[in-house]
Amino acid sequence: MSKIAKLARERCVPLVMVAFPVARQVGSSTKVSREPQRWLAEFCQKESIPLLDLLPACDEYARERALTGEDLFPDGLHPNAMANQIAAEEIHDFILAVREME
Repeated sequence: MSKIAKLARERCVPLVMVAFPVARQVGSSTKVSREPQRWLAEFCQKESIPLLDLLPACDEYARERALTGEDLFPDGLHPNAMANQIAAEEIHDFILAVREME
């Protein structure tokens, strides 16, 4: 990832990162590890890369509709149409917000 960030900077290409949750993280009432998101956040902060963590949006969507993580990520990892819609809307808003800050 460092190489990608370096290449993007060298070529003046805007770069953002998006962290997708896994099913067991979404809608969980227990403390499920957020270590992947923490690691990515630390990396992005160090590299000055804007990061969008989709866990809060997916979690809110699931809780409001009494869904589980498996309802959004049926195989535990890959998003279905609902999760992709959430991601698309969040990424759209995130990119617009990042562009406004430039």
